[in-house]
This record gives sequence, structure tokens and C-alpha cells, in this order.
Amino acid sequence: MLCNLFRPRLRSPLAPFLSVALFWLSSLPVQAQNPPHRPHTACLTPAARTAFLQTVTEQRDKRHPNTSLLQTQQPPRFVIPIRCRDNDACYAVSNYVDHNAGFPDQVVDYQGGSRSYDLANGYNHTGTDFLLWPFYWSQMQDNAAEVVAAASGVIIAKRDGSDDMHCSAASNTSWNAVAVEHADGSVAWYGHFKKGSLTEKSINDWVRQGEYLGVPGSSGFSDAPHLHFEVLDRDGNLVDPFAGDDNPTTTRSWWQNQPAYFESQMIRLMTHFDPPKIGWHDREEVNQLDYFQPGMSAFVGAYLRDQRAHQLLGFRVRRPDGTLFQSWDLQQSVDHLPVTFWYWEVHLPVDVPHGIWLVEVDHLGVTLLDHFSVGNLTEPDVTAVAVSETDTPPGQPVTLQWDVANATEVRLADDPRRFGPQDSVTLFPLESSEITLIAEGPGGAVRVPVPVTIAEPAPRMIAHLTRPNAGFTTRIAVFNNSTRMQEALLQPYLADGQPLPAFRVNVPAGVTLDFDQRELFGPDPAAYCRLTASEDLVFTTAYAAVDKGSPAFVAESRTLAQRWRLFPGDWDQVWDGLALVNPQAESVQVSIELVKPDGEVTGVWRPQTLADLPTNGKALLILEELGERPEPGDAILVRADAPIALLALRGDRKGSRFLWQNLAHAE
Repeated sequence: MLCNLFRPRLRSPLAPFLSVALFWLSSLPVQAQNPPHRPHTACLTPAARTAFLQTVTEQRDKRHPNTSLLQTQQPPRFVIPIRCRDNDACYAVSNYVDHNAGFPDQVVDYQGGSRSYDLANGYNHTGTDFLLWPFYWSQMQDNAAEVVAAASGVIIAKRDGSDDMHCSAASNTSWNAVAVEHADGSVAWYGHFKKGSLTEKSINDWVRQGEYLGVPGSSGFSDAPHLHFEVLDRDGNLVDPFAGDDNPTTTRSWWQNQPAYFESQMIRLMTHFDPPKIGWHDREEVNQLDYFQPGMSAFVGAYLRDQRAHQLLGFRVRRPDGTLFQSWDLQQSVDHLPVTFWYWEVHLPVDVPHGIWLVEVDHLGVTLLDHFSVGNLTEPDVTAVAVSETDTPPGQPVTLQWDVANATEVRLADDPRRFGPQDSVTLFPLESSEITLIAEGPGGAVRVPVPVTIAEPAPRMIAHLTRPNAGFTTRIAVFNNSTRMQEALLQPYLADGQPLPAFRVNVPAGVTLDFDQRELFGPDPAAYCRLTASEDLVFTTAYAAVDKGSPAFVAESRTLAQRWRLFPGDWDQVWDGLALVNPQAESVQVSIELVKPDGEVTGVWRPQTLADLPTNGKALLILEELGERPEPGDAILVRADAPIALLALRGDRKGSRFLWQNLAHAE
């Protein structure tokens, strides 16, 4: 039986890292193992921090000595800067920012808790530490986790070349790091990278939100592979991006979807041929095995983050026919353990049945599954694969279901999740594609292509994006009017119709995300973008003069027409502009007519920019440049030889302090 004999280790102020590790061998009581002592130190020495900050500051001053020239005053909206390659989750937050200037042992994080650290020398932790978990050294060596840009911006500092296998924070080398400046002038620091893993991009190069920056490591003052993520505002003041009552640095969250303070989750369930070992890099042993023979022992390992007191874990091991072989429960009484691992020995007698065995664990209302094989099995046999729906609209659910014999694991290509041999998954694809189902077992691996067809959506677009340095800004807001996370695909184009790299954004349920144009599309002169998303996502665009006036709020364009009619304003007081987009597979001819109230056409113009509007191309036109001035009651008629999208904007002549949309009717 399980005995409560463990001793929790007092968490090192630096970290992290293992709070407690417990083991239960089936015939023995619980044993507790405390990880090696780790010294208390800062992620950067004061000298190293000053040097890195100076590099960042000098580069920013070179880019824009006058901060009023920055693209936006709005702070970025971050995504989590860790991407997991092989699993749903591969990290745990081990430290937040310390908001208590006192020291030592006077720690307050953004929620008023103590999940941070300070030192007797006056250091207070200044970032968020994302610890690779579990098996941090193996994850680092295998590049199983990646650091990605939390927000789009420009690389303004980059340092590589320091050793990355430090188990002691007493190292005298600096960290490997990248600093990215955002459109509002704020800067994010990413530190402790694996040596040689940094992005090939250089200083002054643009990186998009979610773009690869490197692999978390243990360079500099570090004792296990992790990412130190730190944010400074445009004036160099520290910003904790988490919203909370005890965070004096911001009144709003800087995250698109702020994670919970405690992210209690079992993030890995696996079987081992020997007890796993976690600790120094030269002593870490994963010992993972999915294929066993009768007479062996399978060690069931469970790896959790943010485990709370009295959270019940219920374990079951089932034979191939589904009958129960062994079961046990687990609870621990410590209020909070940032990272924990537990294992149990399950002996397999020589007469156990051959086939695919199942481990089930119930935790917080979720049942996690892991499969292992016993005996010699043949190659996996995919007996059934079914897709629930075809020709569904973009972003709507499609269920993929399968039945595979002799497989311990099923996964989808380019998807970090792992599934069982008889399982299903619901996807929300935006485009038609071929999904590859991969089944693995002791007899080998089988790949099965599965086509998924999505209906061709009606055109949706943001018909106008302002040109760089033209005195105007574009902000794009997207609202998720549903009860689940939704993904959108934004495909920008140049005015000549050439596509730029697409951008994907995930919008939490019931949330509105707001982006500056540069956050999405970078410095490229994107002219407009097409939208692919569920109908639950609603897009609105705000156009404004830089740092003044009132913006025009414009709904996404959903209508195509060969004839558009609008009414011009008084060109002594306002200007009228048109954005015209050709979504057709062929070029389009466009003309503009000035029409009197009685229907008489008094002027016809065929500007060069509209004479041959290319496929996926866009033209921008100021109407007064056509020459003839309208009189009250006159209309402007836009004719095209194929349906096009049109957006009409109007601005006042006193510095465009006010912008608004001019109504254009599709005929």
C-alpha cells in the first residue's frame, strides 16, 4: 500500500526545478529522493545584465532615436514562447517576476504568492522561467522544445557561443540570448539558449509571432534547461506580462490568452524498463520502453506540473482484453509542487497474455492513456479509418476515427499529440488537406494518408492595409463569438498580387484580440489580406492617422460585385479614396464613371492602375485625382468585367484627423 513517507524538498529560489520526486515500487513503501542542492544565484550577474541592456539600448537608439516615430502605442499580445514538438506540454513555469523590492526571502509574484525568488545581494527575479519538464536535459539534446517569438518584432540583440550544459549556477559565462523589439518599442528578452541553436536571422531582421528563435538550454547562470522570458517597456522599465492584483507594472494582461496561475496537469504518462532518473545532465536516464516481454517489469511513470494537495490520481493497468490487471490511487498533501514525478513497478508474470496493454490515469476529470505491448507482435494493421464529414465550412469540426491492431501509439503527422490504437480526434481544419495517420508498434510503423475536404469559402478579406510610412496605421481586431478556441488564417498580398507568408492566430473563446498591422505582417508592404476562419470569428479594421484623430472602424469585406455605386463628398473639405481588390483567377479591367442624378454619364476614367488589375492584385485610388469634380447629387459608378471587392474611405482635409467609411453599394 502507498505510505505517506516522502519529504518535500524546499524549492531552490532560483528554481525551479524539482520540488519533489517520489517512487513506489509495488512491493516497497514510498521512497523520497531529493534532487541535488543547487546554489542560489541570479539568471544574469549585474555586470552581464548591464552589458546586455546596453547592447539592447544602443541598437534601439540606432533604429529610432525619437520614440514618437514608433508604429503604435499599443503593447503586443503575447503567445506562450515555448512550442512543444512531441507532446501537448513540455514545460512548467518555475518562477514569475518578484514584485517585492525587499530581500532576502521577501517574494511577491503577480498573484500575491511566492512563486519567485530573491537573493541576499539585492537581486529580485525579473522574468518568467519556463522549465523544460520532464527530462529537461533529454528534451534539450533532442530539440524537443523550441523557443518562439511571443510577439512579432525586430531582433535587436543576439548572443551565442556560451556553453549550455551548466548544472551549477556558479558558471562564469554569459547566457545565449535574443532580444526582440515590438512595434510599440517594448522589448522581450529570451535567455539561456542551447549553444548553436539560435535563429539564423540577424540583428535588424524581422521575426513573426510564433517564429523559431532557438532551443531552451542551460547557458549562463543556470542549473537546468529553461527559458528566461523578460519584458521591458519602451523606456526600459520592467513589465510583468501577467495581469494580477499584485502586479504594479501593468493594468492589463499582455497575453492573448493568459495562462492560469496554477496549470495543474499530468503532462506525460509513459512506461520504462528501469526506474527513470532526473538530475544532472550526465546522470539523467529516461529508460523509456513501450515493448515488453513476459517476465519483465514495466515501470509506470507519471509526470505532473503544478500538482496541488489532495488532487486524486487513479491508476489502472488493463490486459489486452480490457480486464483489470492492477490499480492504485495517489494523493499528496503538500499545497503546491511545481513539478513532480512518480513511478511504480508493475511486474508482468511469464504467463501474461500477449498483446496491447493499457495504462489509464484519472486526474482532474481527464483520463490519460498510455499503451505498451507484451510479446512479439506483427506490423500495425489499420483496420478502419473514417472521416465524419466532408465539404464542411472552414473551422467547423471534423472527426477522424480509427481502429488499429498491434499498435502502441497512433499520431498524426505535424501534430504533437499521441493517441491510442482505437481512438478518434476532432479537428477544425481551415483548408482541404491530406492528413497522415502514423501507427507505431513493436512490429514497425505504418503511415496512412487520409484526405479531408473543406468547402470553398465565400470570400472574406481586409481590403486595405495602409502603406508603411504613409502617415496612417491599421489595427485589426478579431472577436471569437463561440465557446471554444478558434483559429484564423490571414493571407496577405502585395499590391501586384504576390502572396506574403500567411499568419495564423488562435483566439480564445469570447475574447477580442487586437493587432497592429506590423505585428501580423511585419515590415513588408502588405496591401490587403484574405481571411479563412469560422463564421464565429468576426474581423474589424481600424484606420487612423498616426498619433491623432479618430479612426474609421470598418467591417471585413464579404461582397464581390461587378458594379459598385457610391456618393462623393465635398472635396474642398474631404478626400475620397478607394481600395479595389481582384480575387479572380484572371486580370480584371476596371473603369470609373461620374453619373448625374438623371443617369447621364459625364465622365469615364480608366486609370492605368485599373486598366489591368492583376490576379489577387489591389489598386488604391484618390478620386479627385481623376480630374473632374462632382456636383451635389452626383454618383461614382465603378464597373469591372468580373466581380471585385471595394472599400471606400473618407478623411477630412485638416490632417486627416477624422476618418470614416463611405458607403459603397454593390449592384
